[in-house]
Amino acid sequence: MAGYWWHTFYPHFIRKSLETRLDTVPLNKIVGFFSDAYHAEWCYPKLKLVKQILEDILVERVDRGWYSLELARTIVTRLLYSNPKAIYWQ
Repeated sequence: MAGYWWHTFYPHFIRKSLETRLDTVPLNKIVGFFSDAYHAEWCYPKLKLVKQILEDILVERVDRGWYSLELARTIVTRLLYSNPKAIYWQ
């Protein structure tokens, strides 16, 4: 599960999508970001926005005691590195 269509590319929808995926999908089946954009100028701000929203979600969940700091770090690594690597670099 990855990505956000252009018509849902608003912070509110990205946050809800990430929260829903974290709550319902196994961690090894989630990719935090992908893009079909054909310009780097479009990818960078999109990735930056997704990373900021993911950070906000994880900070909130750590503060509430739902996640440990170690789990939050694992989630970041899995969503933004390990999972995409496993899917796309075979």
